[in-house]
Amino acid sequence: MNEITLFVESDLPVDMEAIVSNLNRLCKYLKFKKGRTPLEFQEAVISYPKSYLDLNKAIVEETQGDLFFILLTAKPYDNNFFWMTSGNGVILSFSGWRYLTGLSMNNGLVYFIANMLALRIDNSYRHQVTTGCIYDFNWTKTGIDIGMRSASICPRCLTRISTRELSRVQNEILTDDRRILNDLGSASKWNQDIVDYWQHQGIKPESKITEILKQDDFIPEKDEKSYINVTRSHISELRKLYLELTDSELLTAEKGKVFEEFSKRFFGLIKKWSIIGSNVNLKDCEIDIIYDISQGPDILRQRMGDNIYIECKNRAEKSDVQEIDHFVMNLKTRGLKSGIFFSYGGITGYSPDNWRDTDAAYRRIIDVFRLEHILILPMVAQDIEAIRNGTNLVEHILVLLNRFVMV
Repeated sequence: MNEITLFVESDLPVDMEAIVSNLNRLCKYLKFKKGRTPLEFQEAVISYPKSYLDLNKAIVEETQGDLFFILLTAKPYDNNFFWMTSGNGVILSFSGWRYLTGLSMNNGLVYFIANMLALRIDNSYRHQVTTGCIYDFNWTKTGIDIGMRSASICPRCLTRISTRELSRVQNEILTDDRRILNDLGSASKWNQDIVDYWQHQGIKPESKITEILKQDDFIPEKDEKSYINVTRSHISELRKLYLELTDSELLTAEKGKVFEEFSKRFFGLIKKWSIIGSNVNLKDCEIDIIYDISQGPDILRQRMGDNIYIECKNRAEKSDVQEIDHFVMNLKTRGLKSGIFFSYGGITGYSPDNWRDTDAAYRRIIDVFRLEHILILPMVAQDIEAIRNGTNLVEHILVLLNRFVMV
């Protein structure tokens, strides 16, 4: 019951081969197949239940045991819906697509798959107005454009899902759906066909790193209390990862992976901060890095608790309120006192040089501290530069912590 079969009418511009192969690469539990039986609807308009009752029996036989199967057509529904379902079958209409969005039907198919998967996890609620959440009903069909570009589950829906007792299968589907949404959003927000996005992900250009880092990078000018781990191997690997991180020709997807590895080494500068796990799939979310800091410098443990989450973001745009809200929910549901939101490209509303002015995502960080006493340390590229130039990372984190009592 983990297979999804896709059928498409011959006149629809959807790259089914590429979508199936990439979804299978992306997902760990779900398996996608291209249907063998030719698809053709005889009627000019799709209707429920007639169109479902008239389906080719070969399609029904081919898809027995599937989680669900999807039939793609350019023909409209008589009720103007995008899709309806009968049993495990879905007829998906792309009628009038070019009037709804400038994005490809490839993106549309991936969005609708993510939508259908989300409803397998929880079908108790749909937004009646357009929010960009995958649980939008999209009564106004142009909302599909915002949905593809956002490609996310809103904090309210995430909270609702986190309170449900999900089965093992639902947890597997949720994990795969998160992966699908992440790639869909990364492509759609830049008007990119997701098939092109996936194709470029697989091409890694030759590295043209020529910069030589100075030999004292990431070594503090003062470390009187011996807070920092400055072993040769650790600092050497940190420098190497930093060069990769700042390589302008490295693909976005690769930079994300490099940034996570860099972050492990970066916070590993602090003695006795030990990693519990990275890319950890929890019941309702995936956490980039989980640290046990209970044996580290007591001056941090007293303020931050025994365990912290670190969220790593490395892309061109700044991290926004929705991403902060998601991180807040993950901390709250685990009863954690603090976390570090490490966003190389910045955080909306936040400037390290003008941190008293709060706006956008940074305002949310401050409000969470004031109302719920949860500390989320905003860290950006400028913080890395400070540490490169000899600032002690532990003392730097203390400065960030102390800001919370002054805003």
